[in-house]
Amino acid sequence: INVTVNPLPVVVATGATVCVNATINLGCNNSGVTYSWTGPNVFSSNQQNPSIPLASTNMSGSYVVTVTDANGCASGNVANVVVNPALSINATNNGPICQNGTLVLATGAGVSWVWSGPNSFSSVSQTPTIPNVQPNATGTYTVVGTDVNGCTGTATTSAVVNPLPIVTVNSGTICVTQQTAALNAAGAVTYSWSPANTLSSSTGSPVTASPMVTTIYTVTGVDANNCANTATSTVTVNQLPTVTANSATICIGNTAL
Repeated sequence: INVTVNPLPVVVATGATVCVNATINLGCNNSGVTYSWTGPNVFSSNQQNPSIPLASTNMSGSYVVTVTDANGCASGNVANVVVNPALSINATNNGPICQNGTLVLATGAGVSWVWSGPNSFSSVSQTPTIPNVQPNATGTYTVVGTDVNGCTGTATTSAVVNPLPIVTVNSGTICVTQQTAALNAAGAVTYSWSPANTLSSSTGSPVTASPMVTTIYTVTGVDANNCANTATSTVTVNQLPTVTANSATICIGNTAL
């Protein structure tokens, strides 16, 4: 009687380390006849190299493959799978801010970042800044962060850039010591004036100006968004004319020039 003892197939199983929502690709290098995979969440497959789409963290674990060869001999091995979670990331900004200020964006997680936003804005900084920012930069900024495992996360932040108020003020012309000029500012909520020593008040509108010489006043207006802008007013001061007259002594019937 001849007895042939066939060797067991040598099975090498390969797993994967992936991120959430990626595809898990399992592998087996043995050229068997049949394959039987089992794993977490009642996973099973008869493919040699099965794929599992849309990976979730509960798919992490040991996947066992059993290979049967042409002699009917079976052997198995284990493939380890790790599914890393997506990066948890947030995004913030220092708004609302005023026109011409600096918009600062920030995020706190990850090892690399890609920002995008209005006006084709892009940056790879963790905390990018936009100096001299204009109102058209108002909008949603998106950051995609990547962690040490190569997994990504996305967050957005909405920034508001308020325009500066358009402050206006009138000018005036007066005669020295005989007149005053009423200065009326508009376009904002509150007003402050400089220089104020020849004004009736350093704040508010209107104010009364009584300078002795021609003076340029600057008014700073602040709106409801706490944004400020300035305007200037010139009060021109005309000096009084110098009037002279001669005296004379005459006889009755004569005239004096």
